[in-house]
Amino acid sequence: WLVTRVMSDFERNYTQAEQHMHGSVVNLVDVASQLHEWTQVSGQCLLWKSHSMGNYLLLNCLDRFCWTGADLAPIFPRVILDAPDVPTFFFREIVTKAAALGVHFLHLFNPNDQATDLGRIRRQIHGAYPGNASIVGNKDVSVEHCGSVQSVNCEGARQSMANHDYGQVDGFVLMEQRDFLAKVAPQSRLLDLVDAGAGDEEGGGAFSWKLRIG
Repeated sequence: WLVTRVMSDFERNYTQAEQHMHGSVVNLVDVASQLHEWTQVSGQCLLWKSHSMGNYLLLNCLDRFCWTGADLAPIFPRVILDAPDVPTFFFREIVTKAAALGVHFLHLFNPNDQATDLGRIRRQIHGAYPGNASIVGNKDVSVEHCGSVQSVNCEGARQSMANHDYGQVDGFVLMEQRDFLAKVAPQSRLLDLVDAGAGDEEGGGAFSWKLRIG
């Protein structure tokens, strides 16, 4: 009964978090629009980072902007997707669409992320999941935009919670994010290119980079 109760509490909390996320999409769209207007006046550059289920919120926001035909690149020039807890099909669709419109993504994942793997199991998704594997690569993005999605495997990075918070606590992962935002080419960072894998049942693998830790 204890296991059943714990899983019931997890499901209830997870569902509530997801409902709050969907309820916040319109507000984030409004905030992004206002911030973009401010940066146009100030000449500043707006950069974005989301973590865990926050990636679901940010990608929904990007999707709403796509509905309006907005020019995404000036609003979302560089986006960090850290440990995404997002359905695979939705992640692939929105990242591919936004990258084709000029948005540059850094996708950080860890094959040993237990928190996102719970999300995968809860959603009954088989195969690759954004928090644990590379999803979007050369096969998903047109050649001229293939550099718009940089998927980085952070396996072995320092963490303090279920291999899920490496993007906040590991120095090498923090430096990787800094260099991405500074537009340093992947070949000039602490990364090794990994061949595309077998992928998932939705089709094909995706190239990724392996972060050199230590």
